[in-house]
Amino acid sequence: MKTFYRTNQISTPYEVALFAAQNLDSVSRTVIDMYRRLYPEAEVYISINTSEETDTFMKNNIHYEIIKQNGDVDGFLTNQFLKDDSVYLDKIYLREISKLAGDKHLIIGPAFSKIPSFLHSKTVEELIEENISGIMYDTRDLDFHDFKALQPLAKLRSFARNRIEIIPVVSTIEKRDELLKLIPFNATAII
Repeated sequence: MKTFYRTNQISTPYEVALFAAQNLDSVSRTVIDMYRRLYPEAEVYISINTSEETDTFMKNNIHYEIIKQNGDVDGFLTNQFLKDDSVYLDKIYLREISKLAGDKHLIIGPAFSKIPSFLHSKTVEELIEENISGIMYDTRDLDFHDFKALQPLAKLRSFARNRIEIIPVVSTIEKRDELLKLIPFNATAII
């Protein structure tokens, strides 16, 4: 089972490091390079988000350049994949970053959880068409004893099975273990 650990430091080694700021924005390339040298066996993923940029054209181009400059990482995370704060995918943007990422993993961030559950299956199909390899689903505010709250995640996992990885986002290792006792997943993220 793979666990992504959000980090922006080099002093702690992780098997799978997701370099991102607290708000999931991208971080310094220098930190990533140093981490790679210190822990060459680690899988390294980076966020390409730039939440302070408000112009869509500029934001997209910043994301494209981040991907181009980081060809040595294992994958990329984007949390800015919806059209202008709607619940619909920006397919042109996704197609372009998918092309730039090539054979690297491309993961949709926990903003996916904002999409209403009745649109999940349609959205997953569209993401598969764009060669997305994983979708993060935010469970940090869910009560794991409330099965109704977990139902959209369970349905999403069932629908996506073996076609795209569903990656629940939790806040601690303990919450990860608690969730995995209820619903098994191949990957989780601690953010």
